[in-house]
Amino acid sequence: MLPDPVALRAPLKRRRCGIRGLLARLDATLAALARRLDAADRRPVAELLDADGVAAMLSVSARSVRAMNAADEMPRPIRVRGRVLWAVAELREWIAGGAPTRAEWEARRKRP
Repeated sequence: MLPDPVALRAPLKRRRCGIRGLLARLDATLAALARRLDAADRRPVAELLDADGVAAMLSVSARSVRAMNAADEMPRPIRVRGRVLWAVAELREWIAGGAPTRAEWEARRKRP
């Protein structure tokens, strides 16, 4: 966790010439931030999305996603430990295919 900005000012209050200490702490904070950003770049891209993620992908609300799912207007989700998730690759194919109903989509996918 990155230190609180107020905590960075503490060395200056304790010592009148604390600029070196402040700079050292600032360097350490920037190095920690750089490590966290590097780690974030190495994270895998999510292959499964929940209703909120699908909503962001489709530019609709999560409630609309759930309604579309209930009305069989989108690909069938997968259930993982009680969570309802959609495969990103399948959603992209579904969108590229014109976003057909679930029955049409499943019929298309069964064709050789």
